[in-house]
Amino acid sequence: MKKKAKTISIIFMTLFLFSFIYAGVGAISGIVTDSLTGNPIPNARVNARKMNGQGCGMAVTDENGYYIIQNLTPGPYMVNCHARNYYPKHYPNPVEVVAGQTTNDINFALRPYTPPPPGERGSISGRVIDSITGNPIPNARVTACGPSCGQAITNENGEYLIENLLPGEYRVITNAPNYFPKRYPEMVTVYSNQNTPDINFQLVPRFMPPPRGTGSISGIVLDSLTNEPIANAQVVAMLHLGRRPRIIGRAITNENGEYTIGNLPTGNYIVMVRAFNYYPKRYPELVQVEDGQNTPNINFLLVPRSEEHRYRHEIENQIRERLRIR
Repeated sequence: MKKKAKTISIIFMTLFLFSFIYAGVGAISGIVTDSLTGNPIPNARVNARKMNGQGCGMAVTDENGYYIIQNLTPGPYMVNCHARNYYPKHYPNPVEVVAGQTTNDINFALRPYTPPPPGERGSISGRVIDSITGNPIPNARVTACGPSCGQAITNENGEYLIENLLPGEYRVITNAPNYFPKRYPEMVTVYSNQNTPDINFQLVPRFMPPPRGTGSISGIVLDSLTNEPIANAQVVAMLHLGRRPRIIGRAITNENGEYTIGNLPTGNYIVMVRAFNYYPKRYPELVQVEDGQNTPNINFLLVPRSEEHRYRHEIENQIRERLRIR
């Protein structure tokens, strides 16, 4: 009898641990269909990537066009879908994954695509330069994805040419060492047997060289839900002087959410940011500024002031207050 009770106890403990382990993940599911016929599309690939870059998942649709991406950590995801002989598609809004739940009805209706005959392909060309100096940026990588994908590396004049692309609309992005990456603001159309020119980029350096005898702080401010840049956010740097920190410098983010606070005397700084319709935020650690150097990647994810997040923010403050009282 004791042996039987012990066995039952072990089974319940195992089930408890199993549910505990998997309660912290969620899933995304939906159906992929043909936008013209409404028929399901089997073997379509659906990808989900967490907006902070800390997680991803993938699934392939069955014969009914159904898919489910499992074992996703909670948070907002960007979801996209592509299938052979169809235009790829991005889900228009971030998809929220909740622990222990499946986010259903993330559906896609793909537009059919008829590949052109062999040889009837096009290209994209342009130039990549420094947004401050105007100098060309060599060895920048430019990528185009649409009906097909291609990439190119800029030459010493900052010029690039991406060839052998199927006709259609493309999303074009570029990145280079020591520069913030950038996406071309519009979809780029590629035509059969033609080049689409002047798809140019001006990249912003990740930091400005500070004047001699001082240092600087730089980073980027993003929306915590959409991962989109927040322009016109105010970032302040306060020199840590015990109980009375003093504001030494401030900056306003540009259209890409980037900022640089220069001419800062060496020392430890409290860095804070605030923006319209967002909760203000303090960088969790003191930021050290050294003589003649930039301190990069002092980045912020700001939470929008929606009703849901205001409630969550209040709950978090109550929990912190209780912990502090204890």
